[in-house]
Amino acid sequence: MIHYKFLKSSIFVLFLSNAGNFFNYLIQIVIGRYLSPEEYGIHNAVLSLGVILTSGTMMLMSLGAKYAAPMRFNRMGARSLMLRWSKNIFLCSGLGMVVLLLIVDLIAQFLKLESNYEVFAFLCGMIFVHLLTFYQGFLNGLGHHAMSNLLGLTLSIVRVLSTWGLLVSGMGYALYTVGALSFSHALSALVGGYLVYLLIQKIPHEETSKLKTFKRKQELNFLYPSFLTWTSIAILTNIDIIVIKHHFDPVITGYFTQETIIARIGLFITSALTMVLLPEITIEATKQPKHLVRTALLISGGIAGMFSLICWIAPDFLLQIIFSSNASESSYLPMLSVIYVIVAMLNLIFTINLARGNYLAQYIYFFVILFFSIVLFLIKIDSINQFIYIITIFLFILLFFNIVRLILKSVSIDKFIKKK
Repeated sequence: MIHYKFLKSSIFVLFLSNAGNFFNYLIQIVIGRYLSPEEYGIHNAVLSLGVILTSGTMMLMSLGAKYAAPMRFNRMGARSLMLRWSKNIFLCSGLGMVVLLLIVDLIAQFLKLESNYEVFAFLCGMIFVHLLTFYQGFLNGLGHHAMSNLLGLTLSIVRVLSTWGLLVSGMGYALYTVGALSFSHALSALVGGYLVYLLIQKIPHEETSKLKTFKRKQELNFLYPSFLTWTSIAILTNIDIIVIKHHFDPVITGYFTQETIIARIGLFITSALTMVLLPEITIEATKQPKHLVRTALLISGGIAGMFSLICWIAPDFLLQIIFSSNASESSYLPMLSVIYVIVAMLNLIFTINLARGNYLAQYIYFFVILFFSIVLFLIKIDSINQFIYIITIFLFILLFFNIVRLILKSVSIDKFIKKK
């Protein structure tokens, strides 16, 4: 009855995660109310591109969750894993940040920005983004799912307070709101590292022969499909604002961004399931926990679907109540909410593939998504509705093949068990 245990243990985690998501959306509302539509479009275009460029953050969270799980009773192993990868992340992220800073003008030109200051402000916090997400994954792996989500909640609160303070003081520009995010990541990463260190000290000294150990080569082999998985998810969840900013003017992008931010609520309400699910499936891999997977998929699709229904019933009300006088009439919110229901399902399926070791599938999906994304920038898009229809059809096809594949795999597992 693993699915019932999973549900019971995840209630508090889901509450904390959604509290963090609430604060994230609170700051989006605050920023959307203070900034002009043009500045708001710039703010979210920079952050969306930044998420894709730093998609390795989720790869590192997966690494921490997967390889810290067997170290729950091995203090030396947990300490070694934490210190080794903290050093690797600091060095590699620092190098990546330097490389991106060298091409900051090209990034600003791609987004059609008048200056590169906003991109520069985001890149300055890149090292801390990677460290923080690794520590969150590490806490999940050690079984401290609540601690991991508390850390995420802390980041959200710090960001709300710092950004709100800047906006109230009159600094109502995208440069300062992006800079506040980098500051929040830096502070939260330092707190996270200290918290992980304290928890490791409480792990017992004993090491038993039953403990499963991993070689560094295995860790590195896991990073490749993990990177592709989370890059795929980052593209699916952030490509829309970037494409619209590339093809249309900043004001149109700003109004589109308002509706996109609301539509993403359906995705982020269920996001806590992904990182809780990863270590649990890793530990129970030999038991083939299909009921756990089915339950998680039903919860994810059900919650996101209910929010999508609200977006269809009262789209204008949601826009007006959230963005007030800065809001326009709702034109895209209903269909955007459907898009993010599909993305929520794909997010969970991709995580399941990663946890089960279905790496080949993730390679295929990554190159398909990457090719589709490049096409979106190369073709001529005459209207936002045209873009919405194109991406909806693509996501439906992707979800269909994923669900069929999961069903076929589940049937083959059942037949194998019956033969035994």
